Amino acid sequence: FYRRHTTLNEAHSWNLIDREVGQQTLYNGIITGVEDINPPVRLTLFPFVQGAGTDFDGKSETDFSIGLDVKYGLSDSFTLDATLIPDFGQTTFDNVTLNLGPFEQTFAENRQFFTEGVDLFNKGRLFFSRRIGNGPLGSVGVLEDNERLEDFPVEVDLLNAIKISGRTSKKLGVGFFNAITKKTYATIKNTDTDEIRKVLVEPLTNYNILVIDQQFNNNSSVSLINTNVTRNGSGFRDSNVTAAVFNVANKQNSYRVSGRAVFSNVNLTSGTKSGFLSELDIAKVKGKFRYRIEHDLADEKIDINDLGLMFRNKFNDFEAGASYQIFKPTKLFNFFRIGLTARHQRRYRSPAVQTANNIRLNGFFSTPKRFSVSANFDVNSKDQDFFEPRVEGRHVTRSSSVGGGGTFSSDFRKKFSYNGRFGFRTWAEDPQENLSFSFSPRYRFSDNFLLVIGSTLNLNKNQFGFVSKTSDNQTIFFGQRDVTNLENTITASYNFDSYKAINLRFRHFWSTADYSDNIFSVLNDDGSRTVIDDFDITQNNPNRNFNIWNIDLTFRWRFAPGSEATLLYRNEFFNRDNLSTLNYNDSLKNLLKQPSRNTLSLRITYFIDYNNVKHIVKKNS
Repeated sequence: FYRRHTTLNEAHSWNLIDREVGQQTLYNGIITGVEDINPPVRLTLFPFVQGAGTDFDGKSETDFSIGLDVKYGLSDSFTLDATLIPDFGQTTFDNVTLNLGPFEQTFAENRQFFTEGVDLFNKGRLFFSRRIGNGPLGSVGVLEDNERLEDFPVEVDLLNAIKISGRTSKKLGVGFFNAITKKTYATIKNTDTDEIRKVLVEPLTNYNILVIDQQFNNNSSVSLINTNVTRNGSGFRDSNVTAAVFNVANKQNSYRVSGRAVFSNVNLTSGTKSGFLSELDIAKVKGKFRYRIEHDLADEKIDINDLGLMFRNKFNDFEAGASYQIFKPTKLFNFFRIGLTARHQRRYRSPAVQTANNIRLNGFFSTPKRFSVSANFDVNSKDQDFFEPRVEGRHVTRSSSVGGGGTFSSDFRKKFSYNGRFGFRTWAEDPQENLSFSFSPRYRFSDNFLLVIGSTLNLNKNQFGFVSKTSDNQTIFFGQRDVTNLENTITASYNFDSYKAINLRFRHFWSTADYSDNIFSVLNDDGSRTVIDDFDITQNNPNRNFNIWNIDLTFRWRFAPGSEATLLYRNEFFNRDNLSTLNYNDSLKNLLKQPSRNTLSLRITYFIDYNNVKHIVKKNS
């Protein structure tokens, strides 16, 4: 265990840790001499009640829910956590952005049940908890001329979830996770008769994870992980993914071999799709000079996305890297590390061609006055991108590029401190240029009050990207655009005392994709592009002006040990249109003219320890 000394920005460990050798778990301290302990029943209950009122565009809604979280010690080593009829309405908002790329937009997990005690379930990187309760998988199909989509749910309700995890005295870790989501329907309205019909877009679904992890030699482990997603009824896909994971070091803790082998089976209406992925990493992990080599492979049918997260498949990549770092402070540096990495990327079969090469130099330096700076510079070869066209087997060629950037951070022990980031990239044969900069100052007015302000600007000039394709996938259109992203944030917290606090989180994100240069092209079979003059933007206008505004203002009161009342006010604005040439001020004015969503919710959670109420239970019995 550690003691974190925030004022000094230091961490002190109970047991000595030699950072030059092995992993931290190698130095876990041993507690002996504890005898004749009769532990009490480890059962705690967290019943909650939550009410919310929402006003949007003149319409008001109210919602009321009750639920229960349970934590039960099955033994000295294993614990069961359960959430019954949960309500995550007070979870912080997601940092939504304008997504122009070929991959889905993902967000960090903010739900407490899915962030606590999940280390075992993250073995093998097969568990992306945001899949549970995400948007429905199905669609409403083709509508009749006299029908319109009245409502399509953006998320699926979670009925319950449990997780059991622990580790035996023989260092065998076992984890079991299960969650069930309810049936979800979209609403279709007949515009002639006003009749309503329901379409099932997500059936009753069961999510399951089983993990077995054996540690040995204090610094090595092997694991077996299985994830399963079963959807009730025909017409929906099921998935089963199994992975073997290993992390083995020699007795001297100087070399480590790690990796994973993943097998996926997805049951579709058209049949079963089976895929494979492997990773192997061999590294020197002792001393100031270290190096490693890595190989990653995935076939075209690997798919873990029912419960995991994977953007790319069909690759055969090789990587090598080396680094030098210090472990004892010098007069100039508390710490520094310099690294060099080279990566060679290939397509896995059909065709097995080179897709890209990359070489990257990076460094991190921290001074005795706690000023830290990092820098990086990389060179990318010509890139054969098989994902941006959105058609299987097609690719677009990007020219070679160079870029770099860095970060800087002052001493956070002082009342005023700051951090920032900058970056640039330019392409050899394309006119494209990228520039980015962010700066975040913070001021600690007192031990009770902290204010953090952040601003990030990204400028992407003459970027080309996918616009549309014909229904037969034969013709793919690209367009040249200027993409601007600007994000401003304010985070503030004030602690009245040890029991009451108020927190503010504000975010405004503005993004435009401007095709005013009117340069459009069609994609050729060899990955090149041919400029055309007859692209009609009146049929498919690609210009975008994306604006989103979020405010969360929260008051928390810990009125009893483990018990808390949370009052949340949430304010949201959103606007998306094709006015890509508007400046920031005009776009913001348009945003604030939109109807806002205002939500006020109160959640009360009460902590019950069985040992404090067992006498009442026994008396009633």
